[in-house]
Amino acid sequence: MSNRDYRKSNRLAAKHLKESVSSLVAEIREVRGRLKLAKLQLEEIKEVVAAIEHKPEQSVKPIRRLRELENQNAELKERLSQGKNVIDRLLSQIKYIEQRN
Repeated sequence: MSNRDYRKSNRLAAKHLKESVSSLVAEIREVRGRLKLAKLQLEEIKEVVAAIEHKPEQSVKPIRRLRELENQNAELKERLSQGKNVIDRLLSQIKYIEQRN
C-alpha cells in the first residue's frame, strides 16, 4: 500500500468515525431531552398524587373534568368524521361534473 493510499484510507476512516460520533452525540442529546421531559412528567404525577392523598375529596373534580374533556374529544372526532364524509361526497360530485364536461 502506497503512502497516498494509506492517507486516503485514514481520511476515509476518520470521516466515518466523525460521522459516527456526530450521530451518537445527536442520539445522546435526544435521549437527554426525553429524560428531562420524563422527569418533568414524573414530578407532575407526584404532585397530583400528593394532592390526591392530601385532599382526597378534591380528586373528584379533576377526574370529572377529564371525563368531560374525553366526551368533548369524542364529539369533536364524530363531527370531524361527518365533515370528512361531506367533503368526500363533494369531491366525488366535482369529479363527476368534471368528467361529464
